[in-house]
Amino acid sequence: GLADSWDAFGDSTLNPANQEYTITTAIAINGLIDWYNIEPDSSIKSNIYNTVLNNILPFTTNEHDSPLGIPAYSLSSDDKEYDVYNPAVYLAGQLKRFASISRDDSLKNITKIKSDKIISLLMSNLLIDTNGNIYWNYGIQINRPNDLVHACYIIEGIRDYSMFDSDSSVQWHK
Repeated sequence: GLADSWDAFGDSTLNPANQEYTITTAIAINGLIDWYNIEPDSSIKSNIYNTVLNNILPFTTNEHDSPLGIPAYSLSSDDKEYDVYNPAVYLAGQLKRFASISRDDSLKNITKIKSDKIISLLMSNLLIDTNGNIYWNYGIQINRPNDLVHACYIIEGIRDYSMFDSDSSVQWHK
């Protein structure tokens, strides 16, 4: 989360300090999985794995999804009404990465279903500019293109999703 309270959408709903946001959680998971992959101590690896697992679990259900069906901007009920692509897609990549280190087949299946759904919904809402380039608006309710940082979160999420996906049913735009 963020150290300060914040009205994420300017809608007079103030998230408290340390609110858990999808993007900050996904970024932390990314770093933890990077650490897990190089950590030689099995005890520390186990702790890292359990930390990642505990942070992923809230996103594996539909409880914190936006109206579109992607993980909401944050775990705050006030933020659930907004469909925002970049945090959800970045998280989809981390769900795929986590599945690659998990030994739990049920959890692998849950993360596969969730990440496939996120990417499928992203792809079904892509836009194409006058030069034929793919892009996405910030979200459904926020009808403006992503800035560079937020677009990079989407690209990184797609990259990780693709890198760790061996059997997706998602159809990529050609």
